Amino acid sequence: MGRKRYDDDALRVRALELRREGLSYREIARRLGCSTYKVWELLSSQENMQSTTKRIEELARRLDELSMHVREIEEKISMYKVLKYLADLASRVEEIEKLLKRIAEENDVAQMSALYKAFENPCRWIKENYCTLRYFHKDMIEENWVVKEDIVKGEVVYRLNVIEHPWLCLGCPFYQPTKTDYQGE
Repeated sequence: MGRKRYDDDALRVRALELRREGLSYREIARRLGCSTYKVWELLSSQENMQSTTKRIEELARRLDELSMHVREIEEKISMYKVLKYLADLASRVEEIEKLLKRIAEENDVAQMSALYKAFENPCRWIKENYCTLRYFHKDMIEENWVVKEDIVKGEVVYRLNVIEHPWLCLGCPFYQPTKTDYQGE
């Protein structure tokens, strides 16, 4: 007695239909009149492909979930970096505020010194409390400066009140007292 010969293609189609209906290998074999092993031969490649497809789909779903978690983590890291940058910035602002306060305190001393220079030994360039040597154009003037308008070479300029703003005299390389404190002049 030899082996039975089957039309595998026809059997495979029918076995797949029965499997989709939920029958077991044993029940399919009984209905097709073949061995359970033959049913396994017919369906294993197809079911392996289906299970591989299912595994691929599951892995793709998990990959999407992981990608979402990575994006969330990246956002948190980005937010952490922003918060750290803001904290560093706040620290720098505090340092700048301290420096500005110190400069303001030193500037008060400098202004007092310039005031003393302006009142005790006025510069020869000061006329009616305004510097006649230096002048400013309109776009250079700060809002709180005390100035008066003047004409120089046909152009409107502004003279700064050195009594109100003695810092101008403090750094002026052209400061020349109207009287000297030393002998010989």
